[in-house]
Formats: sequence, C-alpha cells, structure tokens
Amino acid sequence: MGILLLSGTNAFAQESAPRIEVFGEYSYLRFNPTIPQLKNRSFNGGGGGVTFNITQHFGIKGELMGYGSTSFNVTTTAPIVTPKGTIPVGTFNSQGNMFTYLFGPVVKANGTRR
Repeated sequence: MGILLLSGTNAFAQESAPRIEVFGEYSYLRFNPTIPQLKNRSFNGGGGGVTFNITQHFGIKGELMGYGSTSFNVTTTAPIVTPKGTIPVGTFNSQGNMFTYLFGPVVKANGTRR
C-alpha cells in the first residue's frame, strides 16, 4: 500500500507547468456603429503572447494583438446630428486599425488555468 501511495505522489509531481509558454492566434472583430449611415466593418487580426510561469500555480502573461481593415467611403446626403456635434453633407474616406495589449497575472489550480 505504501508503494502505491509513493508512486502516486511521484506521478503528480511530474505534472509541472513549463517555465515559458509562447502562443500565436488569429482574431476577428466586428464593428457595428450606432450611426445608421456608417456601414458595419470587419477587422481581421492576429498576434501572440508569452506566459512566464514563476511557480507551478502562478505566472505573468503578456499578449499583443493587431487588427487592420480596408479603406471605405461614406457619402451623406443630409447632416447627421450626433451627441458630439453635426456631421456635414459630403463624402468621407476612412480606415480603421486597432492595436490591443493585455498584461497580468495567471493563476493555475491543479495545473489548469482559472
């Protein structure tokens, strides 16, 4: 019985997290503006990050993502009133890009992320 208990402890001890975890990812973002004359936009992006595991149950994670879109034109035939002011009549060209970042702690319980 004692041998079985000791071998179970050894098997559990071998399930340690790697010191550094590196990952890459793809992301899709949908932008739906509240002004009806503006069209919905789709952003494709990607990025990656790294997790540095200080102990088996605690680590620090950093993640960076970048999104880009194509240019688009909007033509208004009447002034648009918004809470921040009035948009005049005309044709407007716009391009949207976005960059996000995330840094923080990672806490693991029984070898799984929580």
